[in-house]
Amino acid sequence: MARLPLLSGHVLALLLLVYLTLLHLSGLLLFTRGFLLSRLALPNIAPSTPNTTLPPTHSRAIVIIIDALRWDFLAPSPPAPPSPYHHNLAAHDPSRAFLFHSYSDPPTATLQRLKGLTTGSLPTFIDIGSNFHSTSIKEDNLILQLASSPRFGRRAFMGDDTWLSIYPDSFTPNLTSPYDSFNVEDLHTVDAGVTSTLLPLLSSQLPPGTPAESQPFQFLIAHYLGVDHVGHRLGPDHPAMRAKLLQMDSVLRQVVALLQEDTLLVLLGDHGMDPKGDHGGDSVLEVSTTTFLYSLGPALRTLPSPLPAALTPHTTYPGSPSRARSIQQIDLVPSLSLLLGLPIPFNNLGSIIPELFWRPGALESALRLNAQQVWAFLCAYRESGSGKELDDAWDGLERAYVTAKSVGRPVPSSGSTDGGEQARISINMSFAFVRQALETCRALWAQFDVVLISLGLAVLLLSCLALGGLYSSLARGRAVWEEVVRQALGAALGGAVLGGALAWGAGRALGPEAGKIGLQELVLFGASAGSALLLLLTTVLPNNLPAPTRKWDFDSLLAATVVALHAASFTSNSFILWEDHVVPFLLLTLLLPTLLRAPSAPTTHLQYRLLGFPLLLAACIRLMSISTVCREEQHPNCHVTFYASSTLPVSPQLVLLLALPSAWRVLQISKSDRGLAPLFLEYGLRASLLAGSAYWLIEQLESWRGLNPARIPGLKDIRMVLARVVLSCTLVGGYSTWALAPPCVEMRMSEPEGELDKPPRERKRQLIVLGYTNSYGSLYLLFVLVFYALTGQVVMVLFAVALLSHLETTDSVRDVEMLDMSAIAALDPTAPAPTGPQRAYPAPKMVEIVLLALLGHLLFFATGHQATAFIGFKVLTYPYSAILVVLNSVGALFLSALCVPLLAMWQVSPVLKTQEGRVYASVGCAACAAWLRRHLMVWKVFAPRFMLSGITLIVIDLGLILAVGVGSAVTSNKIRRMFGTAP
Repeated sequence: MARLPLLSGHVLALLLLVYLTLLHLSGLLLFTRGFLLSRLALPNIAPSTPNTTLPPTHSRAIVIIIDALRWDFLAPSPPAPPSPYHHNLAAHDPSRAFLFHSYSDPPTATLQRLKGLTTGSLPTFIDIGSNFHSTSIKEDNLILQLASSPRFGRRAFMGDDTWLSIYPDSFTPNLTSPYDSFNVEDLHTVDAGVTSTLLPLLSSQLPPGTPAESQPFQFLIAHYLGVDHVGHRLGPDHPAMRAKLLQMDSVLRQVVALLQEDTLLVLLGDHGMDPKGDHGGDSVLEVSTTTFLYSLGPALRTLPSPLPAALTPHTTYPGSPSRARSIQQIDLVPSLSLLLGLPIPFNNLGSIIPELFWRPGALESALRLNAQQVWAFLCAYRESGSGKELDDAWDGLERAYVTAKSVGRPVPSSGSTDGGEQARISINMSFAFVRQALETCRALWAQFDVVLISLGLAVLLLSCLALGGLYSSLARGRAVWEEVVRQALGAALGGAVLGGALAWGAGRALGPEAGKIGLQELVLFGASAGSALLLLLTTVLPNNLPAPTRKWDFDSLLAATVVALHAASFTSNSFILWEDHVVPFLLLTLLLPTLLRAPSAPTTHLQYRLLGFPLLLAACIRLMSISTVCREEQHPNCHVTFYASSTLPVSPQLVLLLALPSAWRVLQISKSDRGLAPLFLEYGLRASLLAGSAYWLIEQLESWRGLNPARIPGLKDIRMVLARVVLSCTLVGGYSTWALAPPCVEMRMSEPEGELDKPPRERKRQLIVLGYTNSYGSLYLLFVLVFYALTGQVVMVLFAVALLSHLETTDSVRDVEMLDMSAIAALDPTAPAPTGPQRAYPAPKMVEIVLLALLGHLLFFATGHQATAFIGFKVLTYPYSAILVVLNSVGALFLSALCVPLLAMWQVSPVLKTQEGRVYASVGCAACAAWLRRHLMVWKVFAPRFMLSGITLIVIDLGLILAVGVGSAVTSNKIRRMFGTAP
């Protein structure tokens, strides 16, 4: 009979899983160091001298940022079809008002865009990771230059508190009004607070003509968040968006009415939003935003001649009937700096906006200073530790700068225009050089360190091979699996020490010749690779383990083929884009062996089970695959079903209504309903699922267009209380009850029929244990269901039914195999009969583990993989909000990892007083997940998939650690104490 390991055995299993997690982390770390490059921020500060700036046109400035202000919200010609919820702000004075379509570099997260708007630099992949943990900016920037200038002594700020995180000491303390930036549930508090601070401050200005230093402020930033929050919460096509944009229009009109002639007004968005209101990527709608400048006093453009066409590129917004003047968002940094008489920040790569300097002598001078600043930055970068990055492009950059400088000429102080041929050439060449530098650096910081990437991939590949060998060794040596694990851990530790020492010696010997690879990276690679390699050798070299009892049968070959096909699909953009359709196809393919085996099953009952459960599983897979969200590239061949529409990020009404009866009837298929199970299922699980369904129903009610807005706060409070009760009661109460409760079995005394005719004293009674054959599986299933109970979605119900169908199918296949082996033994007494664990329980097959892993992937796509940080919290609350973000994003794969021990426990009877061995199959799930490696593709397709894969791999590892260290350990010990089983 099969037995499961005791706590001592679980300690070994935990150590092995922790080692595998560390091995995965080391490979991912090396890979990300080469892939997620961080830009070198030079500490140089641009000096403020007459030779580094121009005379200021304005002595004060007001910068109003409307978060997520997409271009079409202000476009003079709205795109087709027009939305009734967007309106326009058009500029009518071509000399004092300018409206530009702005391109914001991805990633379009707020923090990265604020960095670009103040430093003029480009973001890199690694920057997006700091969006939830802002740190102060050390490199030269516009705010630093303002703080260093005596003319801007009073700097006011109000709005998104991210500004004070990245510039903690740059604003006047009594002129700051920060507000929490991550509470997307709140659509109005931040905006109302900003307006209530902004307008009184503008109203307190002294009469026109008063010196700027006597005014209440010289520089002001007001950052509104309502548009962004409406987009996240309700989408752009909602009446709330129209109301919010009208509110912003009203605020802007009041600001303009209070504007004085010495003040420059800048209105801009930091990024756009996609059709659902989200942002962070590089789709056209996310990178398209707005920049609007207005000068009540001095005209910024006085020359009547048109600007050179090369200086004024245009773009066409999707669906727009006309082209719009387009700029790079970082172009605002050098332009605003020179207009205020400040030097351009040292690390800037943006170009001045020509329209703002189309005055006699101004444009050529501005571009000359711009080109000098960019060249100084390139030279300093060339001399830094990362200077080799510029080697291939340096000659071209140098020629472009020398050419621009050679055709330049001194500009008279007055009385000249920029109409001369030499001036035009100088302007064009300077502008071309700055743009060439921008594109060079943009391409440069999108390149990868191939060496570090290769080292990371090598570690991950070795970990896959080592896991495969370890799985094989555990399958062959189940009777002595603890010794197998001890040998594996010893080999891993020895290999880590030996590999790390050799790598350290090689690094010290090579010194500078090691190139960009630091000694730490080299030692990490040596230790990781040496550890995995020695572990692999211990599994393939001759040992005392028995020969494999199961060859590569059809099931195993099919599972290996499916894994290989899934991995190979990541070599194609198209397959990555349509992965949500690829996974269901692969899952259905894995059901073929069972369906083909059904007609030949030895009993009619097993034939029905081998046909019914796989077909039920296939139906669940198909129904789950209906729920989807669409990538931008999938249109028009994809239709959003997870949300009510592609522009309304709430659940469809039908799905929410179906969630209630589905939650009520979930898990009725399971026959493991003894002991604690009825109480747990009837009151705990159902109540949690119903409460989860009610949460989403209330959330959709909040977005109902016919709802009185005054009732929304009350609904929010009800939803928050409901969520907190469910979270606390389910996690704390559920796991506490599970830990203290006995196994899901029921004991009864009965009298056989033959004993009924005897006198009562002479009758023999027998003890019947109901639920005995699945006492392990039923108890551990309740452990999994506590985590499962945190949602009320229909697809989660389908996943539960699919999981139980998979477990019952697996049990039926094993029954068939045991009957076949018994029949062979009866016909041929000389045939080797299975012994030990093989007799009571065949080892979990690769196809069973692969199917469970892919089922977790399908659940990931079916649940929309949308992160929500505020379930149960009105504001960003660490660490709970961050944990909920991760679990909401990859919780499906975490749940599938928790389910892995069920393959080893389902329908396994406890073994009484024997020492026949143990079953350990949890490592197999990590082996199935470890191949999630990616090839180098474009940023838009590959980078998000890689980030998901890395997080997924670690989450699965953590799920396995929790499953083995808590779930299966407690379950095994409970059964052992009740039935007196051996370890």
